[in-house]
Amino acid sequence: MSALTSLATSALGRGVQALLPTLRRHTNEALVGRLASLGLTRGTGRDSAHFFLNFLRHADGRGLSPEALSGCVERYLLRPLVASEHARLQTRARHNIAGLRSLILSPTVACNLRCEHCYNLYEIHEDGRDRLTRDAMTRVVREARALGAYRVSVIGGEPLLRWRDLVAVAQDASDVLFTVFSNGHLLTDEVAEALVAAGNVELAVSIDGPKHLHDVWRGEGSYERATSALTRYVEAGGMGIFAPTVTRENYKILLSDDFIDAMLACGAYMGYLHHYDLLGGQQRTDWLLDDADLRWMQARIETLHRDRPLSLMSNVVSDLLRGGCPAVRDFVHVNHKGEVEPCCMVPFAADSVYAKPLHEILRSRFFQDIRDASADDQGIKRCLVGENLVVLKRAVDRDQARPTTRPAMQVFAQHDPEVLHRMPTCFSVPTPT
Repeated sequence: MSALTSLATSALGRGVQALLPTLRRHTNEALVGRLASLGLTRGTGRDSAHFFLNFLRHADGRGLSPEALSGCVERYLLRPLVASEHARLQTRARHNIAGLRSLILSPTVACNLRCEHCYNLYEIHEDGRDRLTRDAMTRVVREARALGAYRVSVIGGEPLLRWRDLVAVAQDASDVLFTVFSNGHLLTDEVAEALVAAGNVELAVSIDGPKHLHDVWRGEGSYERATSALTRYVEAGGMGIFAPTVTRENYKILLSDDFIDAMLACGAYMGYLHHYDLLGGQQRTDWLLDDADLRWMQARIETLHRDRPLSLMSNVVSDLLRGGCPAVRDFVHVNHKGEVEPCCMVPFAADSVYAKPLHEILRSRFFQDIRDASADDQGIKRCLVGENLVVLKRAVDRDQARPTTRPAMQVFAQHDPEVLHRMPTCFSVPTPT
């Protein structure tokens, strides 16, 4: 860790300790109002302030020592912000690229479940034997950290099939925060204790709603196993997230008082809401949300942030980030074969981490074409498998990028403008009506 980061960590740690008595006495609304009056929410949004206040409330509620609380703030705020930006500045100077803010990593696409709404449905079980080696994961995480990625999202398939490798990789990069997305079925006490002991791994459990809904999508008994996994991880000392797939069938249920309170009872500090998408063979266009649905979600999340000690992020309507698709600009996805894709939802690649270092891959013409995709008149860079499909097709053709899944080319068969518009674009906060 650089001297600059150490100094910032120390200052922020003292600041958080000084803030806690005020946080305990006042509501979020009162505190956000005060921050707004001082101009401290300008450019970020009130919802972002609620998000971070609720994160601090959760950390404080766990009864952490001052040292542990400072470590939590360093892991979740300082490194992904201060250390990341310092690394990105160095990356610009050394490699003439912007660097990364995070990395998405798929150790395997093998899975113990087969869910209709899974974006990887057409790969799971078909070539699940292909998987990133532990050495490759360790190396690419180191390379990504040098470029600014102090956060790594581990997805699949089911990542806990590789839990021993994940523990080793996390221990090697102890200053990087790993978020492991899992269905929870394989989380034994041994696995939970090992991941928590690494010190830098949080668990995001896929929970798509109450039992009657979750079990229809993921199998009888899945809800009990998922909620038990979330509770087990938190009780072992880890930070836990509930991570549903959002469709038109469940979006209001996911944000209901009853469901949110159930997730709080499991110990979740955050909900990460990932919106269903059409990807290489998915057919359920009726599951896609429209603009009115998204505006309802945005307003409801704002209400819940005021009323519940829980942070919520939708990959579409959250105002923590703005401007649309962050693929390549902020992160890339390394799939189970080592191929580097713009995003886990964009199954095309021109290079592999087995052939080139990550900084060289980021300088490729394919990724440059993706970065150059323009924003619309609202300042939103639309999704590459949605309204920017023509941009993706041109980049794939011109730069000879290859499809990384068998049904990948089917994404180009979608021509209905209404469907393309409803396909979710990350961080595209809808315009109020």
